[in-house]
Amino acid sequence: MSMVDHIIWAAAGGGELNPEGAIFKLWRAYRDEGNYLGVPLAPETPVSDDEVQQPFSSGAVLAWNPRDGARLV
Repeated sequence: MSMVDHIIWAAAGGGELNPEGAIFKLWRAYRDEGNYLGVPLAPETPVSDDEVQQPFSSGAVLAWNPRDGARLV
């Protein structure tokens, strides 16, 4: 993780950056492949008892739950 990642994540409203978090890792993987999802618009938000979602400025939403892991929804 670079300092730039930390600054982007925090400044854009992504909440506290967890470099080991599944959503952050998936966001970085998309970016590293040339598929930038934009910056996070809000922190991870619970949408059910076992799932969180996080919106990004491109309109993409990443989600995580213990069954499926992190994924684009």
